[in-house]
Amino acid sequence: MKKIYIFIRLICFCLVIVLSLGYLSYISKAPRLYDYLSRNEYRQTLKAEADNTIDVMFVGDSSFTASVIPIQIWEKEKITSYTLGYTFMHPSEAYYELKKTFDSQKPKCVFLEVSFLAEYVSETDKRSKFAIDKVNSFSKYLDEEINSALYEIFPYFKYKSSLQDMALSDYIAKRPAALNNFYKGCNYYYTVKPFNQKQSSFKFTPKDKAVFSDSAEEYFEKIYQLCKKNQAELVMVYVPQITDWSIKKHNLLNSLSIKYNVPFVDYNVDTEAKIEDFSWNTDTRDGGTHLNCFGAEKFTNAICQYLKTELNLKQSHLTDSQIHKWNEDAKLFYDTVNSEEYKANKVLE
Repeated sequence: MKKIYIFIRLICFCLVIVLSLGYLSYISKAPRLYDYLSRNEYRQTLKAEADNTIDVMFVGDSSFTASVIPIQIWEKEKITSYTLGYTFMHPSEAYYELKKTFDSQKPKCVFLEVSFLAEYVSETDKRSKFAIDKVNSFSKYLDEEINSALYEIFPYFKYKSSLQDMALSDYIAKRPAALNNFYKGCNYYYTVKPFNQKQSSFKFTPKDKAVFSDSAEEYFEKIYQLCKKNQAELVMVYVPQITDWSIKKHNLLNSLSIKYNVPFVDYNVDTEAKIEDFSWNTDTRDGGTHLNCFGAEKFTNAICQYLKTELNLKQSHLTDSQIHKWNEDAKLFYDTVNSEEYKANKVLE
C-alpha cells in the first residue's frame, strides 16, 4: 500500500511539472507583435500566413534576417517569401523549425544561409589536445540534442528569455495563436558602420582551421532530405559577411555543395560583381558582420535576379484576398520603416 501511495505521489508530482511547463510555454509567447524578442517570433507569426502561400523560405541566423527583405521581393517580383531566422541559430533549430513549416507551407525553394554550419579552430588553444577535443565535442553535441528535444516538447526552454521583466498582468494576458508580421522576418537597420580590416575583431591566422560546427553535417543532411521529400529546391547561400568569412570556410562549405549536388552561392566571393553597387563602406551596420537596410536592398535585388534566372520562379499563385493582404503588408512595412520614429529607433550606436 505504501508503494502505491508513493507511486501516486510521484505521478502527481510529474503531472504538476508537466502542466507548469506547459503553462510557461504558453505565456512565453507574445500577446503583441512588438513584445517579441528576435528569437521568439517565428512560429507564432508564420501562422498568420495562409496555408500554402509562401513560395520561398530563407533559413539561417541573424545574417539572413539582416540581409533579406521579403516585402521587397513581393513588390519587385510578386513572389511570396518569409525569413526563418534568429540570432545564434543552431543547425538543429533550423531543421526542426523548417520541419514544422512544411506542415502548413509548401515552398518551392529553401535558401539556407550556411555560415552557421562552420566555425574556426585555433591550433593554439586546448582543442589541439585530441582527447579533450573529443570530449568537448561530444558534450556540445549531446547538449544540442537534448535542447532540441526540450524545445519541441516544451517551448518554454527555448523562449524563457521572454519571461524576463514581465508584469503580473502579463501572466494572465491572452496569447493569440497567430500574429501578423508585415516584416516577414526581416530586421531593418539604418546604421552605417564600414568594414575596417585593421580594426576588425575577427582575426584568423594561417594556422586556424575551418571545421563543421557540432552536428552541422548531420542536420544539413536532414534539411536536405526534408527539402527533397517536400519537393523544395535547396540552395546554399553565404551572405556578405566579410568579418566571419575566409576561403577556408568557403571551401569547407563548398564540399557539402559537391557532396549533395546542391547549388552554393557565396556572395563574399566577387561581392561587387554579384551585388550591383554594393560597398563595404556604406552597406554594413556593424563593420562587416551584418548588412544595414541599404545593403539588404541591394542583396535582395541580387536574390530576385537569382529567383528569375537560375530558378525560373514565376509569380506566386494567390487569391484576390491574399494578394490584397500582401499589398497591405507592403504598405505597412514601408510606412513603418520610412517613418522618422522607426529610423530613430533603428540606428545602432
